Amino acid sequence: MGILAGVSVRQRRWIRCWLSSLLVTVVWLIGMHNAFNLIDGVDGLASGVGLFATATMLIAALLQHNWFSHGHRSLAERCSGFCVQL
Repeated sequence: MGILAGVSVRQRRWIRCWLSSLLVTVVWLIGMHNAFNLIDGVDGLASGVGLFATATMLIAALLQHNWFSHGHRSLAERCSGFCVQL
């Protein structure tokens, strides 16, 4: 998704950059997944954190006129609906 959004890291040696980017991405995703699972036990905390993160990405995407902002808006609406339901 990052590639579709235009995110890139530039270095001279593209193979080393590609491998290190893949490693950092995998470690980051596993770490965020575990952190989100840890706060999921508290009522409303996970949806509040998800809403804040999604709203931040939505604002950044809208400021850059990015087409990917529709997905962020939809996810923010779902998180806020879950927060209201609690």
